[in-house]
Formats: sequence, C-alpha cells, structure tokens
Amino acid sequence: MTSVTRQVGVLGPLTIHVAGQEVHVAATKQRCLLGLLALHAGQVVSRDEIIEVLWPGKVPHSCSELVTGYVSRLRRAGLEIDLVGSGYRLVADTDLHAFDALVDRDLLADALACWRGPVLADLPDQVRAHPQAVALAQRRLDVTLKFADTAIQSGRHADAVTQLRQLDEPLHEGLHARLGLALAGNGQQAAALQLFTDMRRRLVDELGVEPSLELQTAHQQVLRQDISRPATKPAQLTADVGGFTGRADYLSELDSLRAAPAVVIAGMPGVGKTALAVHWGHRAREHFPDGQLQADLRGQNVLGRFLRALGVPPEGVPADADEAAALYRTLLSGKRMLVLLDNATDVHQVRPFLPGTPGSLLLVTSRNRLDGLVVKDGARQIILNSLPVAESHELLGVLGVPEEGIAELAELCAHLPLALRITAADLAAHPHRPLAEHIALLRNGNRLAALEVHGDEESAVRAAFATSYHTLDDQAATLFRLLAWIPGPDFAAGVASYLLEAPAKRSLETLAAAHLIQPTSGGRYTFHDLLRLYGRELGPSPVDRFHDWCLGNLCSATEMLYAAEYPAPVAHPGTPVAFTEPHGALAWLDAERPTLVATISQAPDALAWQLAALLRGYFSIHPHVIDWEIVVTRALQAARAVSDVRGEIIGLHSLADLRMRQCRSPEALTHAARALAMSRDTGWDVGETTALTQLAFGHAAVGDLDEAISHANRLVEMHEVGRMLGMMAIGMVSGWRGDLRTATECYTVTLALAEKFGEQNCAVASLAALAYIHRESGDIDQARALLAETERFTDVPLKRPIQSFLLCEYAELHSHLGEHETALEYAHSAITVAATLGDPSFESDTLETLGSVCHRRGDHREAIRHYFRALDLAVRGGQRHTEARIHLGLAAALTNLNDHTQAAAHTAHAEEIAREAGFHGLYARS
Repeated sequence: MTSVTRQVGVLGPLTIHVAGQEVHVAATKQRCLLGLLALHAGQVVSRDEIIEVLWPGKVPHSCSELVTGYVSRLRRAGLEIDLVGSGYRLVADTDLHAFDALVDRDLLADALACWRGPVLADLPDQVRAHPQAVALAQRRLDVTLKFADTAIQSGRHADAVTQLRQLDEPLHEGLHARLGLALAGNGQQAAALQLFTDMRRRLVDELGVEPSLELQTAHQQVLRQDISRPATKPAQLTADVGGFTGRADYLSELDSLRAAPAVVIAGMPGVGKTALAVHWGHRAREHFPDGQLQADLRGQNVLGRFLRALGVPPEGVPADADEAAALYRTLLSGKRMLVLLDNATDVHQVRPFLPGTPGSLLLVTSRNRLDGLVVKDGARQIILNSLPVAESHELLGVLGVPEEGIAELAELCAHLPLALRITAADLAAHPHRPLAEHIALLRNGNRLAALEVHGDEESAVRAAFATSYHTLDDQAATLFRLLAWIPGPDFAAGVASYLLEAPAKRSLETLAAAHLIQPTSGGRYTFHDLLRLYGRELGPSPVDRFHDWCLGNLCSATEMLYAAEYPAPVAHPGTPVAFTEPHGALAWLDAERPTLVATISQAPDALAWQLAALLRGYFSIHPHVIDWEIVVTRALQAARAVSDVRGEIIGLHSLADLRMRQCRSPEALTHAARALAMSRDTGWDVGETTALTQLAFGHAAVGDLDEAISHANRLVEMHEVGRMLGMMAIGMVSGWRGDLRTATECYTVTLALAEKFGEQNCAVASLAALAYIHRESGDIDQARALLAETERFTDVPLKRPIQSFLLCEYAELHSHLGEHETALEYAHSAITVAATLGDPSFESDTLETLGSVCHRRGDHREAIRHYFRALDLAVRGGQRHTEARIHLGLAAALTNLNDHTQAAAHTAHAEEIAREAGFHGLYARS
C-alpha cells in the first residue's frame, strides 16, 4: 500500500499538503494547534501546553473537549496526529526538518531557500511568540550570518546581500555590519555608507547607545574601501553538461560526502560518471571557495599542470614525482578546493593527488571500483547505474526528442546516458529522417553501429566498451564473451563456471570491478543490454553447452521435487548441480525462472517443449501465471512443430492447470479432455492419469459431482498412483455430499499411498482434509492431532494451494478453540499466500475463513465485509461449493445482527445451490 505524504510548512505562513494536494484549514484555533504541533513535529506536545497557547487569557471550561475536536477535524483534513498519553504528536514532513537537515550538511544556501517569511507569519502572536518559534527564528539568523561570512570571504557579495535583506532585524548590529560590507563589495558604496548612517541613528534614537565596535570597524573598512576580494583562484571545471537531468539521489549522496578525503564515482562505460562529477562540482562551488582543479588522467604530467595552476612558476615545479606531490599537498593545506580527476584506471594514478589535510575533496571518476582507495585511504565509493526509466525519458525530452518516440528510444538505448545523447544528436543531425525510420534502424539493424557519432569515433558506445574490454586478462575476456549469450536478466556463478569449464569466481570479480557486469542480490550478476550486444559481437555462442546446463538442472530439480506427479519426459543428461534437499532445488528454480522462461522462448522446438514440460511441476508450486502462459504457449507451438504427441499432451495438461488457476473452467476442461483423448489414442497411461485427475477435480469445482466421480473411479482402476489421486477426488466429493465416513476412508487411503510414493504435498493435503472432517464433526482434539502430523513435512516445499488450505485449517482450529488472535494470524497468512496464486477461488476460500474467524470472535460486521468479498470471488471463479458455504456464513452473521430477512435470503441461496449440485452436507447444515 502506498503511504500518503503529509507536508506542513512553518518557515513562513502555515501551509498544508496531503498527497501532493494543498489543504485549506480556515479555523484559526485549528491552524494555531497545527502550527504548534508542526513546530514539534515528531514530538509529543502536552495537552496543557496546547491549552496554554490556544487560550493565553481566559481558558474555557470545555477546553479539553475543544482540543479533541480540533484534532479530529485536522485528522479529517488528512493529517496524521497520534494521541500519546494525554498529548498529541504530528506525523508529517516539515520544511523545518528539511532546513535542519540541510544545515547539518552545511548546505546553507539551500537551507535558507526553505524560508518563505517569518515563522508562522500568518498566525496570532501567542504562536509566533512560542519559545520554539523564537528559537527557530534565531537559528535562521545564525545560519544567515554564517552564510554571509562565507559568501563575503569568497567574493560572492551579491548572494550575501540577498540573504541578509530577507531578515527584519532593524537593530541587529552584526547583521548590518555584514550587510554594509556586502553592499560595498557588490559595488554599492553609497548604499553601504547610508546603511551605517541610518543604523547609528536608530541605535541612538531608540536605545540611546552608540554603534558597537563590530559595526564601527565595518564602517571604517567601507570608508577605506578595504573590502575582502577573492584572490585569483583556479576554476578549471569544464562547462556543465547541457540538459543534465535526474540523478537526485547521487547528488544528495555527494553532498553528504563533502568532508571525505576522496570520493570515487565508478560505473560502466557511458553511464555518465564525468557528467555527474562536473555537474555536482558546479553545484557545490560555494563549498570550495579556494577553487577547482580538473584533469583527465589519460593526459600527461597532470600534477605539474595542477602546481602551475596553484601559482607555482614552471621552473619551480619539481621533476621528482614525490616532491611534486608533497608540494601539491602543501599548497592545498588550509584550503577548501575541489580536485576532479577523470578516467582513473588504478589507485596508483590517484594517490599523489590525495589532500594532506581536511577541507579539500578529491573527486575521481573511474570504470574500476578502485577498492584500494577505500580500504587504505578512507575514500568513499559511489557506484553509478544507468538512468531510471523516468529520468531517461526526461533526458530525451530535454534533448528535443519527440514525445512519441521517447519511450521506445530510451528502451533501445537501455537507458545509458551516452547512448541517449548520441541518439538525440543523430535525430537532430537528420531532421528530415522520419522518427519511425530512426527507431527501426536501432531495433533491427546493428544497434552499436547506430550509436556512433560521425567524425568522433571515441564518443561511440562501442568505443567506450572496447576501452574497458581490452584491459581484461584472457580468462575474464573469454567469460565476458560467453556470459553475453545467457538470455535471462541475470545469472549466478554456477553457470559461469559451467560455461568457462573452470572456476569463475575470480573472473567474475574482475568483470564486476570493471563494471562490465553488475553484481545483484543473492550472489548473482546482470548485464547491461548494450554490453550484452557488444559481448555477442566478440565471439561464437556457447548456446549448446548452456542448454545442457538448463536441461540437466531441471531434470535434477524434477527428481527432487515432484517426480511421481510430474515425471520428467526426457532422460537425465547429467547435471552440473547436485541438489541435496527440496528447498535447495526450489530456490534454484525461483532464481533461474526468468532465465529459463527466456531460454524456452528462444530454444529449438524439440528442446523448448522438453524444458517447458520440466517446469510444469514448478508452476504447480509457485504459479507465476504470466511466465506460465508464455511457457505453455511456446511448448504447444514447439511440440506441434516437431509433431511430438507426448509433448503436445503435456502442454495441454499444463494449459488445463493454468486455466483452472485462472478460473476459466470450461477452457480447462476442454484442454484436459483433449489431452485424455490423445493419451488414450497413443496408449500413454501417464498422460491419461494426469488428464483424468484434472477432469475429476475440475468437474467437482464447478459442481458437476457425478462427472467428477466418474473420472475419479477410472483413476482408481488404473494403478496405485491413479488410486491415490482418484481417492483424493472421491473423498472431496463425498465430503461435499455429506458422506463423511466415505470421505474419511478415501483420505486415509490417499494418505497411506502418498507416503508410500513420497508425495508429501498429497500427504499434507490428505491430513488437512481429514482435520477438516473431524473439526466439522466436532472432534477438535483429533483435528488438532492431524494438523500436528503435517509438521513432519516442514522440510517440503508445499504447493501454494495446499499451503493456503493448511493455513485456513489452522485458522479454523484456533478459532474453534477460542484463540482468536492466533486464528487471525493464520487467516491473514493464508490470504497472503492465496494472493500470489492469481486464482480467485483460493482467495475466496481464505477470505471465507477470515470471515468465519471474525464471526466467532463476535465481530459480525467485519465478518460480513469479508464474506461479501469472498462471495464476489467465488461467483467469478464458478466455485459452487464455496459460494454456498459463504451464503451460510453470511446468514449466521446477519442473524447475530438481528437482520433475519437478509439471513433467510442467504440461507435460501445456499439451499438452492446445495440442492442443484448435490451438496447434501451443506444442505443439512442450512
């Protein structure tokens, strides 16, 4: 859930914004209360203090109730105000917080820009005279004077004048002393002298005193024209990058690191390291009043050039490198300078430029991380990534790209700043070329060739990548070329070692340090899209070996997780990974799912359907329905393309499962029936077993119980695995029909067979179903014992539908025992699991459980709310049994609220459904 932003302004007239919209509070007392709370935002203000401020004279008898009412109205306006003890605390962002944070980071100009006028300028005196407001006004004055001192010292007299004139302090001598110096320094000598004359007159007339020594000294400086002027200083920063946009978080991080001895901005080629450094350097100039030095370390004798810029005559520059570095540190001592070094390749290039004393900052850009500077020299590191989507769109817009082409061009440039600027420049250079033609050139042609600047090969994206690639050792370069062919979004060290046929850890670290790959969470790595294209240009594809890796691991995961229910359709080719326990196999599938989906989409037909078939069991555990749709569509197309009937049958099985999850039951039953006919035509009993299982449970779900029993009986006659699955379906239908004895017998058989075949998911489902029957029969102790048995399977990755069912049973059990809070926890956990399935039927079951728990704890209105949400989902999913149960739950809750008419209507609905479908157990309950 997205949190609502609340912003209150106190540095000027009171302002209120909720979710970005201005809120108007007209009542004076409410505004005074909010102003007081905002001065203490995040802190508790006692009720006594509130009353004292709101009613400085006579306090009304109902003052406490009035305060409560004011708070209530402010809350209705969208403000979050907590009651803490007898006091209140405002939870909101304030411009006061922003001011304090900027002052702490020594960003005085930005801090002063937060002010719009005197503190709470539009509120009555009793609020503006509050000690907190008075102290805040004094903080503003102190920061303004500090800013003025820095500005006057560095020759920025106009900035000092602007800020000093914002304050209404007619008798503050320190302020006027600085204002006089700033005016004189800004060329306004006459105005400065008039200011001193007027100030002396006010002091004499109003206070009867002569000006202080500070004011007299400033007056004499102006008379003598002895004004501080900045000495000649280096200002070598190159021009700020035109159209610089975004990067706000990185700029803020650089602001916070000004006190560090050095900061390394590292990142892949073309990501905008230099642009960020130069832009921030211009932005932060006020903090480095002694100047800025800049050099590209690919040039010659950079240290000598810096020394000459610092005033050393050419003949005075030492020839010895160590002596030159020592002189450089001496000249920087006591100064506040920014030194920007671009394109560093290693730490040895950089160390001679480290300042010897605090105050100056060395800012370095590099394609390598330069970890040695961090470890040994205390440098800080910023890793720069490609632009976020919104910022890349903004950059193209600023560079003049037509709006209709921005999104697609940003994607084709993979949000890399260099590529974005090149494509914008190319569009500008060819104004008559249609935008669609330019996009087609990037999408269908040689994209890296298109991202070149005519007449400036060094500015091309390919050239930027090549510079980094050619610094690699042979093994790292080989691995870079191999990894570029992996189709998914990321990869782990295991596949890297398999493709390299050698341990890859060191080479991966080399590639990551050079920012040719990017580390992500969980020990995985990713490729920038354009770097992937560059890597594929460099060498042959290892796709066959990569496909072997996918197939082998999928076969191993299948054997570990679901061999009996979803047997592998191909022989095991030998696997690079040995899974030792189910959770490890499932974790591998979770991590590699995007790569496997991408691989199936691109693989040859014969391999594509096999890989897809091996994923079917995974999707039964973690049903990522979008990926599932992609995989099953490709599987059916591939199997049909190579005329593999079994491949097509498995694809139909998977599609039937998917459609049942999506509550598209008629389609699911059609696909299952087709798979059954094809399996019987080819004599494939594995395919027939799966199809019969789908038809049995599918028909039961839509209320066609006789058809469900027919398919289940055929399953029971086939073999023991079929008997296990068929008895499960018969047990479910028997329970719905009210034949709890038969249901218990069936689930007991299913449990025994499931344990025999190692089908732990089926075993857990059987135990939960038996617990349900005993709970409904009133045998709570036996239900609890059966649920306790499921704990034997904690090391098994449960399918999410079974996990959801089990959690619901725990919720119902604890609810029956009167342990309502525990029951609610289980119910909410079940809802969380069901929400990941994308299946309304499971969500409706869990919401029904939550309604039932609320009903038993006496919260009938809340129960009704959950029941109605469940009913909507059950109807949408065609789940007739669930729909009838929910109507009975609504009837019970409404009866407790004495709404007997509506209760009777819901009971009638439940009876009608139960009668039509043969749900005799529910009919008896009604």
